[in-house]
Amino acid sequence: MNPHAAALLDRLLGDDPHQRVRAARCGLGCGLMLYSAASMTYFVMVGMAPAWPVAVLAVVGLGGMAGFYAAIRSGANLRCADPSLTVPQMAFALAIGAVAYTLAGRGRGAVFPIMMVILMFGLYSLTPRQVRRLSLLALVLFGSAMALMARLSPEIYRPEVEFAHFLVIAIMLPAVSMLAGQLSRLRDRLRRQKAELKDALQRIQELAHRDELTGLANRRHMAALIEAERERCERLGGRLSLAVLDIDRFKRINDTHGHPTGDLVLGAFAKEALSALRGTDVLARWGGEEFMLL
Repeated sequence: MNPHAAALLDRLLGDDPHQRVRAARCGLGCGLMLYSAASMTYFVMVGMAPAWPVAVLAVVGLGGMAGFYAAIRSGANLRCADPSLTVPQMAFALAIGAVAYTLAGRGRGAVFPIMMVILMFGLYSLTPRQVRRLSLLALVLFGSAMALMARLSPEIYRPEVEFAHFLVIAIMLPAVSMLAGQLSRLRDRLRRQKAELKDALQRIQELAHRDELTGLANRRHMAALIEAERERCERLGGRLSLAVLDIDRFKRINDTHGHPTGDLVLGAFAKEALSALRGTDVLARWGGEEFMLL
């Protein structure tokens, strides 16, 4: 990325990765609000909507979204239970959309796609219960706006048409809630798989460095430690000592008592040896009943 562009993004979104995501989402919401304001301005220009109410609504809408962005960039959002402020942003945008519906006149059909886009914002982050509440809020807000305008301006907001509009959103919003539930279950499954993968990778890393039977460093890891210590001693003028330890007559233990008993002996030896060593010493299983002490 261009250094100037990267610096601009840092100023706009901040350095913290979590806050950057929140600021970016809020910025997208600001863009959607700006697009809505531009659409309403077009309706004013063609004579479908009144100028001053639309101007006031645009100022309130853009100012509110700017306030959310300022809260995120300042870090004030971190004091909230939901630092992303997703639910307040969506509720605010839905309220602005309902008011825009009352002002758009014959162009009010353009508000419905924007309402659905607003609800889409929460599908990937909110719980199904939160999406259901926001869907119910949208249904109440837009249903009230339809009923109000059908009463105040029936020549434009014909009651039978508004009732049809209400039926449409009454069908669409439950579908959004169902989709939110499916996505929530998918997120939970992916979160579990991610945790399992993290545990598996940690286990693999441990196996790459540790002997599974004794818990000591394995031969490969010990060889790397010896080489690193040798280079350090050459650089600083120090010395290191190596000792190879072997359990006498270990084959007799295996032959007489079996390999499981031999494994117990190896584990007991490792435990006793570690208790006698300093914290700076390293003991590794070199192979079979042989151990290397650094």
